[in-house]
Formats: sequence, structure tokens, C-alpha cells
Amino acid sequence: MADAITPPGCPRCKSTRIARVKRSGLLQRFVFHRFGLYPWECSNCRKNFLLKNRGKLKQRRRTTGEVHIPPV
Repeated sequence: MADAITPPGCPRCKSTRIARVKRSGLLQRFVFHRFGLYPWECSNCRKNFLLKNRGKLKQRRRTTGEVHIPPV
């Protein structure tokens, strides 16, 4: 039986709905990068935190409020 890998959780709300975000600022780009720390954001409480797990980087989409309805 294969072991399931438990995804890391948010330190504030313990949710596993987290996503990798882009690095911002000098600390994240140069210092934390050297230590192998990657920025993450919780989808529930929006807390940003650092983990050793690189994961998959997801771009946060900006919504314009427009809805595209394909022609029928």
C-alpha cells in the first residue's frame, strides 16, 4: 500500500488549501532563496508563510469582473 503524502498546512488555520506565490521583496528574493524557503499563501485566511517545500508555482489571477459568454 502506498503512503499518501500529506500536504503542508497553513500555520494559522491549518487548512491544506495553499498555493505557491511569487517571491516579493529583497529578503525573499535573496536571503530566503539561499536557505531554500519558498513563499506560500493560504486560500482560506490569505496568510503568507514560508516552507521548504517548493511545490508548484501558481499565478494568482486578477479578475476584472467581466464574464465571457461564448456564442451559441
